[in-house]
Amino acid sequence: MRRIPMSNTVYNELIELYNNKKSDYVFTNPITNNRYENIKKGFKRVCKRAGIENLTPHCLRHSAATKMVFAGIDLAVVQEILGHADIATTMRYSHPVPERKVQAIQALDTLLTGQNSHLCAVK
Repeated sequence: MRRIPMSNTVYNELIELYNNKKSDYVFTNPITNNRYENIKKGFKRVCKRAGIENLTPHCLRHSAATKMVFAGIDLAVVQEILGHADIATTMRYSHPVPERKVQAIQALDTLLTGQNSHLCAVK
């Protein structure tokens, strides 16, 4: 079994939904008062209302992974959260930016010398 932590925002939203629940299900179809069997239709409808085209739940997963990597989260952690068997799959979300490269070199220098390095550009 894979465990994925829950953010405080998600937790608080779920508590709010629970406190105002009208059924035993977290997400209830307002027409049938039953759980949703499939989110695809509802997701498409919400995207259409928002004027968003060509968005899928997988796009949201990809965006979340890209944002985690951009925020400096270790690729092995992102791999575990996404459930990828191969790190190469997760690496597709990694798009190094110059600022992160500078931070990486500065972190290495600080660890090795205890002080900041004087960086120069190498072509």
